[in-house]
Amino acid sequence: MPRSPNVPTGVFAEEQKRTSTDEVLYALIPVSWLLRREVQHNLSALTMLSLHPLIVSTWDNLAAWLQSGEGNWHRTAFEAKHGGSLWFKASLDPKINRLFNEAMSSMCKLFMGCKVERCGEVFKEVSSLVDVGGGNGTVAAFIADSIPHIKCMKFSSL
Repeated sequence: MPRSPNVPTGVFAEEQKRTSTDEVLYALIPVSWLLRREVQHNLSALTMLSLHPLIVSTWDNLAAWLQSGEGNWHRTAFEAKHGGSLWFKASLDPKINRLFNEAMSSMCKLFMGCKVERCGEVFKEVSSLVDVGGGNGTVAAFIADSIPHIKCMKFSSL
């Protein structure tokens, strides 16, 4: 991959290519594998959501939001910029909704995979679990698949 001034430090390794232009290339390191979609538990959807114009444009308004006093928890910077919450905006736009749900699911799968692998003993005495986080029940499904003795249910207020 050719050099980009926007590449985050510590996510890729720089490799100097010996050519007439001494082009700098980037290579994957262990943390950057999380950006690859074909990796089982990846964060590519979360990265794509974080870089989506709807999210990035919120940062353009951050200084004004902080100076306006709205930062006292009445409205988030996102709400001040876009006139509604991310959840509201996602409900109006199927593409944003899908990307948001994919991002949250991928983050939950990665997090729960680590929890089950490293702290699996805490689930030994658990017999049932209710996923009340909303969304599509990713955590409940992950735990049901990973720890079959736990009865899982997704709570939905709809």
